[in-house]
Amino acid sequence: AYTASGTWRHLAPEHAFDGVTQRDWDYWNSGGHPPHWIEVDLQKGYAVAQIKLVVAQWPREPSETVHEVWVSDKPILGDPSDATLAHTFSRTTRDQPSRVTVSRRRQAGR
Repeated sequence: AYTASGTWRHLAPEHAFDGVTQRDWDYWNSGGHPPHWIEVDLQKGYAVAQIKLVVAQWPREPSETVHEVWVSDKPILGDPSDATLAHTFSRTTRDQPSRVTVSRRRQAGR
């Protein structure tokens, strides 16, 4: 199941997890300025070792952004109080893919 704090037009949260990164119409758009969140419930436990982050932002100029990766054994739905912060990265982003290692050890979550 996919949920998000917001969606713009047809750019729904499931697009963030479909593996397609090369089409202009196949990504998630929150529909507004930060902060926003997106979540995928994998329905059972997995060990998460790596996430590929593909940033699409407007304006397209590079800017400083902060992204947090949270894991949990139950849905978070925007309230991470029972979740574990697996990784925080803060850096200059632009419209380009970047692979982000979640942590040095695998994080359990669903």
